[in-house]
Order: sequence, then structure tokens, then C-alpha cells
Amino acid sequence: MESIREIAASLVRDFSTARMLAWRLFLRDTRAQFRASFLGYVWLFLPPIATTLVWIFLDNQQVISVDTGSVPYPFFVLMGNLLWTAFATSLTGSLGIVGEAGGVLSKLNFPHEALVMTSMLKVLLNTAVQALLIVPAAFLFSASLSWATFLVFPLGLLSLVLLGYAIGVILVPAATLFADIGRSMQFVTRFWFFLTPVVYPVPETGLGRFLAQWNPVSPLIVTTRGLTAGGETPLFVASAIIFAAALLLLLAGVFLFKLAMPRLIERMSA
Repeated sequence: MESIREIAASLVRDFSTARMLAWRLFLRDTRAQFRASFLGYVWLFLPPIATTLVWIFLDNQQVISVDTGSVPYPFFVLMGNLLWTAFATSLTGSLGIVGEAGGVLSKLNFPHEALVMTSMLKVLLNTAVQALLIVPAAFLFSASLSWATFLVFPLGLLSLVLLGYAIGVILVPAATLFADIGRSMQFVTRFWFFLTPVVYPVPETGLGRFLAQWNPVSPLIVTTRGLTAGGETPLFVASAIIFAAALLLLLAGVFLFKLAMPRLIERMSA
């Protein structure tokens, strides 16, 4: 069995090869995905737009009443959905990276970190394309944006992608062996959505505020949205701590992934 030092050295040594392979796989999969689709990249915009329209309808029908201060509620919800989607897509998408490549893992010898990189590149592309909605939405809903928006919002999206992948990659070995892990995360993210201030600001008191304060996604969404459009007080310290923790957790997850892959391949080939 390889030592920790040997695995770490292998990660460093294979990084360049894994990076080039990940880029090639990313280009191949992206072209194949949209070549077989009539609407193409339009599908990337539909999920956040559809979810936003539902909450706008509920607000217009006075089914819900949310005070978002100076920020128009439709724009508030759209930003929250874009940020949440970056996190949720990263988390659920990373869980299936081994299963999707199961047919070639036992036949080809290549740096398995390329699977993680390829999946992350796909999510970053989807997230970047969806982020283009911000500017036209600001004009449509008469929301104010500053020049800082074009720096803060991408950084917030990246932070949420890193957090989602950090959690997901840690769970990959268990999700590969037990399909229940991946399925259960679909339910977890649905409940997690409602416990996160995506379509509403952080409650001032009560259990909702307590849950928002201990929810690792909340500070990143609140800070990014607050700095971009206003209406919320940014949580700088909590966001910085979570960002740093996500980086460390992602590194630990990749290390665990590298360590577990030989045994996972053996179990899948048996």
C-alpha cells in the first residue's frame, strides 16, 4: 500500500498529464452534448429562469411576501438561484464521475484526477454561461449594478463551485460503492435549498436565522448577493473561513480519491 508521501508525490507528478487529458475530455464531451441537442446552450439558461419565474409568480400572487429592501425581488431571486445552482450542480455532478467512466477505468491507465478536473470544467462552463443572465436581468428589473459586480459575482460563483466539489469529492468513494448516497443527495439538496437564503434574506430571529448562520452555503450567497446588488449585509469573515475550508477540503478529497481509486476499480471489475 502506498504511503501518504508517495500518493502526494504522485498527485504532483501526474498533474500536468491529468490537466491536458481533462481539457481534451472536456472539449469532447461538451461538443457531443450540444451537438445532439436542438436547443444547445439554451438548456443552460432554462433551469434558473424557470425556478425564478415560479417564485416571481408566487410573489405576484401574494402567496408569499418577502422584503428584499432596495433590490427588486425578481432580481434577488435570480441571483440566489444562479448562486445556488453553482453549488448544487457541483455537489451532485461530482458524485457520479467514477460511475460515468466505469467502462474505461479497468481498461486504460491514466491519472484519475482528470475525471475530477473534467467534471469541474463542465460545471464552470455551465455556471459561466448562466452568469451572463445577470446584466440583462439588471436592466429588465431596474436593478443597480456596480463595476465590482463583474469581479465579486464570478468570485462568489467560483467559491460555491469549490464548496460543492469539496463535499462531493469527499463522498465519491462511498457514492461509487453505494448508489443510495447519490440518490439521497438529490433529496438532501432539495431540502437544503429551502434552508438556505436563496429566495429570501436571512431571517432576523428564530430558528431560520440559526439554520442560516450554521449553513455553510449561506454566507457565500449572502455576501456575493449583498456586494453585487445590495439589500443584505455581507458576511465577510464567515465567507473567508468557508472559502479556505473548501480549498482544504477539496485537496483532502482529491487525495482520498487518489487513494481509493485502485480499490474502487477492483470492486467495479469484480
